[in-house]
Amino acid sequence: MDPARRADYLDAMHTARDNSAVRHTVETLTAEIGQIVGERQDLRAAGATTAELEENRRRLASAQSRLSLLLIERYLPAVGAA
Repeated sequence: MDPARRADYLDAMHTARDNSAVRHTVETLTAEIGQIVGERQDLRAAGATTAELEENRRRLASAQSRLSLLLIERYLPAVGAA
């Protein structure tokens, strides 16, 4: 990966980490997952290192996990609601 692309990728990664403190919704996390997947495709096309791909994979897995929890919160009936 050329140095300019790597710098752009690292900037985006840090921004994503900073934004992770924000309370996400299902919709914002779905958009974030789409962005991370796009980054992964760009990384692969650019010949990224194993470490770069692993960092992206971890971000993707984390976002997917958070999305699962939000979906459970949204659709699981509240205890005692029935």
